[in-house]
Amino acid sequence: MATLQSIRNHGTILLVVVGVAMLAFILGDFLNSGSSFFNKNRENVAEVAGHQVHYTEYEAAKDQLTEVYKIETGSNDINEDLSIQIRNQAWQMLEMNYTLRQQAEEIGLDVTADELSQLCIGENPHQLIQQRRAFYDETGKFNRFALVNFLNSLAQESESAEQAENLKQAKNYWMYWENAVSLTYLQEKYTNLLSNLVTANNLDAKYAYN
Repeated sequence: MATLQSIRNHGTILLVVVGVAMLAFILGDFLNSGSSFFNKNRENVAEVAGHQVHYTEYEAAKDQLTEVYKIETGSNDINEDLSIQIRNQAWQMLEMNYTLRQQAEEIGLDVTADELSQLCIGENPHQLIQQRRAFYDETGKFNRFALVNFLNSLAQESESAEQAENLKQAKNYWMYWENAVSLTYLQEKYTNLLSNLVTANNLDAKYAYN
């Protein structure tokens, strides 16, 4: 009974202590969460068309373009000047990807799967594909059979770690140019649409005539 009475006498103090402890726990959890949130914000390198670009996304784009340069040049030597060029080009590609696609989406403009297929592996592929040395024949000209053989090789299973790495590089190489063709063609459609919207009215025609 004496113990119960003691608890009653100190009940208010106990409630205050418990309340402070719970508040400290909640604040601690909030601050930790807030710290994680701010850390994530610091990991974003920029905002493009409302999209937060995380540094890992930029790094992945830079690494992909680096592999493209290695395959295109046949050399693994990347000097400082070329490295700067690759970083700038990778960023421009990311920036174009988000800004152009957002603007195109707002007006319902897109590159369909059928269009992209024709542009990449059709009878007359886009110039970005035809200019790739990886698809040249012995005469130094674009060969569609070389392109088809390359794409068929992407579906093969690797038998060693080296083959797996080569296959990964080949897939990244193709994904880069497929995306580049898609963006380029989308830009062409967007530009053509804008140019068709800009027409001369009667006053413009009269001024030109005079």
